[in-house]
Amino acid sequence: MKRVMLLASAGALLAACGMAGAEPVLTGPGGILDTLYGWGNLSEVPPALDQLWVNPADEVAVEVQAKWAAYTQTFGYLPGSTGGTFQPLFVVCGNGYFGGKPSATIPKAVSGLIFRFADDPSGAPLWSSQATDNLDGRDHMRTFLITKGPSAGNFVIAWEDLPCLGDRDFQDLVVEVHGVTQVPEPSMLAVLTPAGAVIALARRRRR
Repeated sequence: MKRVMLLASAGALLAACGMAGAEPVLTGPGGILDTLYGWGNLSEVPPALDQLWVNPADEVAVEVQAKWAAYTQTFGYLPGSTGGTFQPLFVVCGNGYFGGKPSATIPKAVSGLIFRFADDPSGAPLWSSQATDNLDGRDHMRTFLITKGPSAGNFVIAWEDLPCLGDRDFQDLVVEVHGVTQVPEPSMLAVLTPAGAVIALARRRRR
């Protein structure tokens, strides 16, 4: 009888430890984004509209809000719309809520007008906000617009750090971004780059 009670107690303890160490989900009531901003104060950006970003005036700033991942995360960006060398901004270790630190800014002189966010997890490939850059061709970043509250107008980007989207929890790194705008559609890329502007002007003249 005593042995049965001890086993039952051990099982209860393991269950309690498992509950205590459970990772929070990203979305929905009680999730990470609900805790940070209030779930009703967010609107998810369609995947096709968060691939490329515009650095309009050297005012892009990023702040870490949360991380639940085994890997250390190195957050940064890729200049331009294709290619480019990864530019790290900061390294995030440990798990939990980070309250906006570490933080960094993205200089337009390095990023260019158009750039891509990127996350480089230790032990996994570098992931870009543009799915076609990634080795598995998958979209590893979800984006939410903050619509209400003190951070209204900013974006929250959330990453999945495992190949082929792993467990699809997208809470491996959560970062708040302000000072950016989205490239609304691929056709707009032509008028947002110098070469594209020349092409667009030539087409208009031909018409």
